[in-house]
Amino acid sequence: MYRDEREALQARLHTVEAELEAERRSREAAEARQAAAQAALDEVRLAARDGGRLQRSRAWPWVVVLAVTCAGLAISGLVLLAQRADQIADQENEIAGTRAALMKAMREGAASAQKADAAQLEARATQGRLADAQRELTRAKRAMETASGLGRLIVDTVPTARVFVDGVDTGRDTPIPSSAPLVLKGGSHKLTFVAGMDRFQYTVSIAPGATVQLAKRLPIALKAPRRPFGSTGQRSSRDPAR
Repeated sequence: MYRDEREALQARLHTVEAELEAERRSREAAEARQAAAQAALDEVRLAARDGGRLQRSRAWPWVVVLAVTCAGLAISGLVLLAQRADQIADQENEIAGTRAALMKAMREGAASAQKADAAQLEARATQGRLADAQRELTRAKRAMETASGLGRLIVDTVPTARVFVDGVDTGRDTPIPSSAPLVLKGGSHKLTFVAGMDRFQYTVSIAPGATVQLAKRLPIALKAPRRPFGSTGQRSSRDPAR
């Protein structure tokens, strides 16, 4: 947002500076016209000093017309110069305001960028502290489990099955991942996997503070479909397919 605003202010500043340059050139042209009118007035004044000769001359009316015209041009040039001066002053004030706004936007953009960088660094530091705290908590849990004589068990089976430990339903099915293992007392345990109507038993030993991983492929055989009672494998006389 600050970048777009800064670019817009810079474009406006270039436009106003171009307009100011055009106004300066116009003022210089008006000053040149005023100088020409002033020179004409000076010539009329010099000519007016020799009034007797001018009165006898037939060119006197044209001299008067020239003097009036030059005076009008001088007055209009002065008015135009005053107007141009006011416009230039307004444009210079606008340029100054635009530059001030541009500098303010640049300072605000830099401050916002610094705040964003500081916030990002703080977020990274917070994540690092959180990871350190998580690791410390994991070490503390493992130390407590070791002191209590507990171990961890990670289990996976194919197909999935319900897990019983020492005949007690754990309420969990395989796979049991490392992120949420079974916490058991150190020693030997009897594991029972129940898959449908089939049960499979295994023995596992867990040392206090140790993590044991057990993966089993359960030997579940495909069962043949049962024949209807009294069927001999031959078609009967009432078989609709006959």
